[in-house]
Order: sequence, then C-alpha cells, then structure tokens
Amino acid sequence: MRATKDDFHRAGDWGQPGYARHIKGTALRSIRCIADAEIAQSRLKPDTCHELFDPEEFRDAWPYRERLLKMASVQERPQWQRFLERRSSWPLDEERLRQGQVQPQEGMWIRSQLMPPLPPKRMYPPTLASHCWSPDWSPSDCCFFSPPDTALTVCFANNTAMFMECCPWETVEEMQASILSCDLSKHSTTWKQLQQTFAQCLGSGDESCIPKVAREVPLFEDPLCAMGEALRGIFLSANKPYNEMMDSNAILPDGKMHGFDECLLHGLDQARCCVRTRFCKCASHPADRVGCNLGVAVECAICLMLIPSVLLRHSGWGLMFSWILQELQSLSLDRQGLTLEPEPSDPLRSLTYSSTSAPGHQHRDLLRMSNASGPLGERLVGTVIEDFFTQAMATATPLDAWARAVETGLISGLARFLGRRQLPPRRSALPTAQLQGVARLIPKNLASLVPGRLMTQGARAKALREMMGPARLERQKGGMLEAAWLQSLRSWPHRCCPPDATGALALLHPPPAGLSKWPGLLLALCLACESRDQQLLKQVERGIFCSGSGCGMLMRLQMVEQHAWNVWKDPAAKRFVPFLQLILERFNKAKVARVTGATEMKVMSTAETLSFIKAGGSMARFGDGEFWSMDRASITPVVCNRMLQESLVYVARLGASGCPGFKPAMVDVLGPPESFPDQENYDWWRERHFFRQIPYRYFPPGNYGNMWVNYRPGEAIRRENPTAMLRFVEGWEEVFLNKSVLLVGHPFAQAATEGHATGVMFAAAKADYNFPVRVAQLSWEMMREVASQRLPPFSRARDVRLMRPLAIGLASSVRWYSALDTVREVVDNSDIDVVAVSWGPQAKPLVADIACRGTQAVDVGRLLWELHGISAMAGDLLKDGAMGAG
Repeated sequence: MRATKDDFHRAGDWGQPGYARHIKGTALRSIRCIADAEIAQSRLKPDTCHELFDPEEFRDAWPYRERLLKMASVQERPQWQRFLERRSSWPLDEERLRQGQVQPQEGMWIRSQLMPPLPPKRMYPPTLASHCWSPDWSPSDCCFFSPPDTALTVCFANNTAMFMECCPWETVEEMQASILSCDLSKHSTTWKQLQQTFAQCLGSGDESCIPKVAREVPLFEDPLCAMGEALRGIFLSANKPYNEMMDSNAILPDGKMHGFDECLLHGLDQARCCVRTRFCKCASHPADRVGCNLGVAVECAICLMLIPSVLLRHSGWGLMFSWILQELQSLSLDRQGLTLEPEPSDPLRSLTYSSTSAPGHQHRDLLRMSNASGPLGERLVGTVIEDFFTQAMATATPLDAWARAVETGLISGLARFLGRRQLPPRRSALPTAQLQGVARLIPKNLASLVPGRLMTQGARAKALREMMGPARLERQKGGMLEAAWLQSLRSWPHRCCPPDATGALALLHPPPAGLSKWPGLLLALCLACESRDQQLLKQVERGIFCSGSGCGMLMRLQMVEQHAWNVWKDPAAKRFVPFLQLILERFNKAKVARVTGATEMKVMSTAETLSFIKAGGSMARFGDGEFWSMDRASITPVVCNRMLQESLVYVARLGASGCPGFKPAMVDVLGPPESFPDQENYDWWRERHFFRQIPYRYFPPGNYGNMWVNYRPGEAIRRENPTAMLRFVEGWEEVFLNKSVLLVGHPFAQAATEGHATGVMFAAAKADYNFPVRVAQLSWEMMREVASQRLPPFSRARDVRLMRPLAIGLASSVRWYSALDTVREVVDNSDIDVVAVSWGPQAKPLVADIACRGTQAVDVGRLLWELHGISAMAGDLLKDGAMGAG
C-alpha cells in the first residue's frame, strides 16, 4: 500500500522525517527519472515522468521539483558530455579489470571489505557549512548518494568544484566522523572550544574545574551538532533534581533493547537519531536548576554508545563522553546497588573458559585484550560494545543491560578507550627468543604429534574418555564468521592481521559444541603482534602449552602429554594451528608476500549452477538488493543496516573456496545476453555501472554460481522451447529428491506489496507496526500449503518442514544472530538434509553459516514465487490449494 499524509503524521517521530521529507524525495525521484531517461537516450519525454508517481504526491512535490529543475537543466551542464564519454569507457575498463590487466585483483577485494581507517583530522574550510548545507539537504543526501551524477546535478547544479569543496570526505565513515564533530555547524568553533576547554580541565588533574566548564556550555539549539546537544543534556542535567511530572523524565521500565533498532537501521547520523527518537531528551534549561532522570541519561548514553567507537574517538567528543560514562557509572553503582566485578589477571584464559550463560564476561575480556593495540584493537572495541547491547542483551531492558555493562567493567573499559588521547608509543620488536619459544609449541606437522601410550594416564582415564561418547563434527565448526576470519588472514598482504571484526565475533558466537582454546589464542596472537605486547605473548605461550585452571596442579610430563593430545584430538586445532604459524612469521616483517590463487572472476551458466546444487553444493545468491545493502562506498535508498552490510561482506569474502561446498552466486554483469533470463534484465544490468563494479570490489577471484538459477526461463525462451519450463521445474525437483527439507523465510511476502520484493526487503519504519507481522503470517500460511500438498519443487522430497510462524522476523534486523541460532538449533537436532531459505538479503549470511557448518543450504530466493506467485496473488493458493507449476 502507498503511504499517505495521514500515515506520515501518525508515524510521528518514530517514522521517517515526515511527509515534507517524503515529498522532497518524490521531487528528487522525478529529477532522477529525467536524468536517467537522457543518460539512456530514451524516448521518454521528461515532462511525462510525473505519470510514474501518485498525482497527489506529485502535485505537492511540484514546487520542489521546479526549484531543482532550474538548478539542474541538462542543457546547461558544462561537463555532461565529458561524463557520458567517461561512462562509455566503463565497460572496457571493467573488462580489463576482470582479466587482471588494470589492477591485480588479489588483495583488492580484501581492502574494499575492511572498514577504512580514519585519516588524521582534516582542517575543513570554516565556510563549509554556511554555503554548502541547509535544512533541506545534508551530506548523506548528496555526497555519497548513488548514482553520483544525480546527486551532483540536484545538489550542486552540476558544479564539480562546489561538489569537491562541499564533499571533501573520501569515505562514508569519514563523513560520519565529520558530522559527529559538528564540522557542518555554523557554531563549529564554539563546540570545538568546549572540547578544548574540557580537555584542558581533565588534563590539569583537578576536576574541580568541571563546574566552570559547565557554565561555558552553549545552550542554543543546533540541528547540525546533535552530538553536542545530546552530551550537553547529560552533562548538565543528569545529577540534578528533576520534575517527576514531566514526560521528558519518564522511561519505559519494561522496554527492551529493540527500541534502539530505529537508529541502527536508519541512522547515518546516529546522534541525530538518538535526539529525534527522544532517547536523548535531557534538554531542560536552565540546567543549573533543572535536571533529568538518571534513567533517561542512561538510555541516551546507550544510544550514543552504539555509534562505532572509532568514530566517537575521532570526533573530538571522546574525552567528554568518557567522563560522562564514568559519572553515570558512579551514580548507578550507588542508586542501583551494583558491584564492580574484579578483573581477571589473565584475560585470555578467562575469555576461553568464561561461562557463555553469563553475558558480558567474554566481552569484557576481549575489551581488555584489544584496548590499546592499534587499528585491529580499535575495531574490536566497537564490535564488543555493539555485540553486547544488540546481541547478548537483546531481550533485556536498557537499564538491566546498563547495569550488566557496569558490573562486568564494559563501561570502564570503553571510558578508558575514549579517554585516551592517543595510542601508546610504538614498542620495539619482541625478543627473538620469546618468539622462538612460542614457535616450538606450534607443530609444523600435525601428524607428527599423534600420541602413543600416554604415560600419565591409565585405564581409568581411558574409560572416562570413552564414556564421553563421540562428538558430532558439525557442532564443532565455527560457521561463516570463523571461515570469513580465516579467509581474511589468508589474504592479508601486510604485517600481522587485518583490522577486521570477524575474529571477535567468532569468539562471541561459538559453535554449539562450545569454544575451543585455539580461536582465542589466534586472536590474542594477532593483537600481540599489532601492539608488540610482550605480556600478552606470554599469555599466548602459556595457553598453547597448557590452558585451564588445573595447569598449576599438573606434573610437567602431564602438561606435555596434554598439549600433544589437545593438538591431535581437537578438530579446531587442524583449522587454527596453520594460522598461528602464519601470524608468528609476520611478527617482525614489514610486508608479507601475497598468497597466489585465482586471478580471474568467472560466473557459471545456470545449468552448471543447478548441477552444482544437485551434487550437494550450497549457494547464496547476490543480486541488486544485496549489492545495494553491502556497499559502503555509497548511500543508496535502502535500509542502512550496518550489521547486515558487514554480514554480506563476510559472505562475499568467502568467495568460491572459503567454505567447502559453498559458492556465492552472482550476475555475470559483463556476460552475453544468453546469460540473462530475458532482454529486459540484460538491459537493466548493463545500464547500471554501479552493479558492474561491486563484484570486483568485494569478491575474490574464482568460479561463482549464476544468480539467475532460480528464475524461470524468459517468455521468449519459453516460446522457442515449450519444454523449457518443464525442465526448469524438474531440475529443482531433483535438488530436493528424497531429501528432508527445512523451508525457512517468507517466500510469499511480496504478495502483500503487489508482487514487488523491494517493498518487503527495504521498507522503512511504517505507521502500522503490525504490517510485517501480518505479512509474515500470510506468507507462512501459503508456505504451509506448498509443503503439505508437496507442490513443486518439493513433489519428490522425503519430507518438508516449516518453523513456527514468526520464528524469524520479516524485516531487516540488527539481531540476525538470534535468528541464526534459532534455525541452527532446529538443524542440529532434527533430521534435515537441506535448508531452503527465502529471506531477502538476510538469507545470505544464514545460508553461508549453515553451509560452513556442514549442512547443505540453498538460497532459493524467489523460486516459490516464480512457480506459484500468480496463484498467490489471485488468492487461489489459500482458497483451495490447487495450482500448477507454470
């Protein structure tokens, strides 16, 4: 259904910015329609573009459109022909890139995947905000919007010089840091003076100057400095008497952490979103007399902590936020009756043997290990904080999550990180003798460690081992996160390890059988290499030789035998020991030779792809929705879920060889028309250069599956070959032949959006929050009919099973790990041969994780819709269940 004015008014602060913003978007799309028509040399007249929009909306958008058209007259674009010439050369450049003639592909994809480190703070022109930005437009609207020619035209009247001046950032992350720093505000100098005054006060070592700083805090409203407004409210109001009758002091005592999803899903300016959604509402003035509830201040702090820690630290607000966190922690210890837990002396050992049922312990240990190491350590700090609040405490109330973070020391650790003005000085290289000592414990040949008779273990020990029974290997595999981590280590061409979060996530989300000691040892070795931390390297050495609390009570011979036994028997050792050797070799090397491998990217035909799946292969398909969602070099009109973005990048990193039996599938963007279902799809993909660039920036070279494998043959093909549709159905029937199938997702959800998948996958917050629930329930009922009647493609399957309705949500979520655990538990404890998933972009990491653990998983996407979509739209599927395959 189309959103109306009333929908936007009902949405209030929780929906999109409002109907005016929606109308402005309609005007922008109208301009884009004209630009696209001219780029493609279409016969579509620009004035007829309004026919594509709702008449009422277009009438309201007309003033915006006329103003933009005056700025964006195509005939007056001075560089338009140059742009077209450059665009016509893109296919040639990409073909050379594909063949490895322009730039070596190896290493290119891994650099694109990693979050770019922020450069030293730039000095932007003080006039940047005054003539570049207004309440109507922001950098996220213009600077990284795709396609860039449209943003250049609409925002800057095709003035390239102004575009470069107003958008000096090289990455989206750098732009976000600039927004957090209030560089765009006309009061930027005032805010920076506050930051400097606060830093000088704390640097003096005497906090008695804090009240003086408080009197200098500006009290004006500044929509271009949301971070300053939010921190000001907590700083001035959190510990003062407040009016209990005011709504601004009320919290939701039974609210859960999912309330913060709004900003994580839609907020490129997280601080502004925290203010807009009224999580940060400590804004009562004069602040010296009126305060706000401590609970409100805590909710605001949690919302701000979900901003990536690296951005916070580079924004200039790190010291002030650090002090505020410590003050809120002191108040919470007193009023909530909390107690700080003692910090372990050996965080590596604590990390490996901490109870996963007590959230926060492993996060605390990772934070302690990574706090001062370097780019990798900085990256892990944000990962740990984000994972704790969004995954480990997903079902807790914000105040309970805060209390747990205080007691485990997470707040103290983050405050130390933000309060540190610079990283510790670079240490000298570690002693060669210590590195050699660690190397002697890492066997170069695992087969040589097969223990014979254990001298220290008799018949009793042997009997106890046999009583444990055999372990299921698939429950000991780490899944997609572990595979993506090892793939990044394998491909990293520099010293130590890449600044990547997958290592920490693999530890925080271990296999069902429990966490082995080897992943923690590998991550600790990476951090020790980066920081050249001799103490951490000693902990690694102890952990390799003997781990656990009983090491101090074992005889020397027992420890030697136990070390050999662990290396030989632990399945994780075979995966991780070679990487321990690799990282150890990189300790004192400035550069490491790249690992050789495939140099060209190829896409199989649909027939070859289907044969791969029939043989037991697993596949995750990447189309336009996934490419839009995963790219961090641009901002596109979809839900901006950073966690989904990173998960898709991890799947892409696996390539065609990262997990045995698993391949991503893509569109052969430079292939012939025969590789597409029909001419329409071929033209659509060839005209959009954005999609032609993504594969080469994110996927390593290799042989990939074909994304169109689940699309039925085009109409022209069916006319030429009447049996094409029958062969298509029979091919998918063979995939599930005599197999027990678990069907996961919402394959019929687009029946509620007139057959358009985009409205299902990327719908923003709606006024009707029950809409996704109703859509998911409708899709499940249709799935049940397909499964119970054994309709194609499951006619010859042995069994088809469904999860309960709403077991996984419909829309994009920040808690896909919870959905993953739900599905994985069913697979682990049921007789399942293959998992068929239809869940939009969220399906890709789910399929990859299940496949990397050893169970076949197939991203069927719109397969069921291709077979039964017409009947679903007509209502026949739920009416009597009768439908044909065509």
